Amino acid sequence: MVGQHPQMYALPELQLFGAATVGEWWDHSSRESFPITHGLLRAVAELFFGGQSEQAVTSASGWVRRRSHCSTGIVLEELIDRAYPRIVVEKSPGVVYRQEYMRRMQAMFPKAQFIHLVRHPIGHGQSVLATIRHLSDFEPLPPSHWLFDLASARWPYDLEGQSSPISPWDPQAAWYALNKGIREFLAAVPADRQLLLRGEDLLAHPEESLRRIAEWRGLRSGPDAIEAMKHPKASPFACYGPASARYGVDLFLSNNPFALGEGQMELDLNMPLPWSEDRVELRPEVKELARECGYR
Repeated sequence: MVGQHPQMYALPELQLFGAATVGEWWDHSSRESFPITHGLLRAVAELFFGGQSEQAVTSASGWVRRRSHCSTGIVLEELIDRAYPRIVVEKSPGVVYRQEYMRRMQAMFPKAQFIHLVRHPIGHGQSVLATIRHLSDFEPLPPSHWLFDLASARWPYDLEGQSSPISPWDPQAAWYALNKGIREFLAAVPADRQLLLRGEDLLAHPEESLRRIAEWRGLRSGPDAIEAMKHPKASPFACYGPASARYGVDLFLSNNPFALGEGQMELDLNMPLPWSEDRVELRPEVKELARECGYR
């Protein structure tokens, strides 16, 4: 949505900051349970080779491999230069899993501005579990799938290590660890270069929230610019890519983000957890962090 502003350009999920160099990034990608290379290949194909055809993706693969010796920051910088004068939005969710990744991002781009997009811990948990059910309807998910870690991580959840999934589901552990890690990282970022945004506010009041983002970033905030931001489907990445680079985007959000906010019940931090058979509530530390993010 932010990338549809006339002065902005949203890339797919590049997942670059999980490694220091492109060579390490390629090696790291072979050990993941999802195709992390697809987003970068699609971005390079679109920006440097005129589209996202199979031929363009093949050319993009060679372009990336020739830069195996480069830092991942240099590759992103080339994409930024190519998109200029539009300002690039980098939105890879994997960057928040480790402080190392966020610190690398900050070191490579010290003037970057950050939007911390947060969701109510109960709404987040419901979404994770619903996504697991949706994907499982098509094919069984492997036990190593990252969604299972989000849904059933043990306490304490260690961002620097690997937690062990358990059953029954309890997604609040991962919500707490990830958002706590983000806030710890942002504590060292100047206040004028960060913005906390609740996803529920964005969906309930899109024009107000999008105008807030535009004004914070120093962008045009007239009706035409805000209206453009409400149409993420206009992005060249708001669809599946070719067979060799099919993914790299969250199509649940791209297709109709506002539908996610329709008909949702009002969530209370003290309500019983919908996924708990014992009807327990959120843990005290989760409630405290959620209150810091503006939830009640």
